[in-house]
Amino acid sequence: MHSDIGSAHHYAIADASGRSVVVEYVDHKMVVTESPALANHYLCEQKLNVGLKEGDDRYDRLCQRYSQTGGVMSEQQLTEAIKDVSQAQRDVFLGTAWTMVMDLKHPSVTYYSRRHFNKPFRFDLSRTQQ
Repeated sequence: MHSDIGSAHHYAIADASGRSVVVEYVDHKMVVTESPALANHYLCEQKLNVGLKEGDDRYDRLCQRYSQTGGVMSEQQLTEAIKDVSQAQRDVFLGTAWTMVMDLKHPSVTYYSRRHFNKPFRFDLSRTQQ
């Protein structure tokens, strides 16, 4: 994956079985690491903690919430956890650009743009049989 904005991309992916991984790109190659949470620094062994800024405890706070709930959160609990660690815009930093929360039991996604957690876009991903 090529980053045209010059930034690292990290994707948190989970499935209904409870497995969760982080997909990151190192030198345009996909690397998968098991993790219950993700912030804006690398978790893979090749670049562990690259991009982690001093005092940034967002990843630790997300992992703590994960542990407190036994790894099971409602859509609202997950949205609140993400909202709690999202970053506001400052100077030239745009802050948290987007957030997606998936409901794995009733396939749907709620998308929030630019920390507008009061303006969700919800998409039902259920298929109907013909």
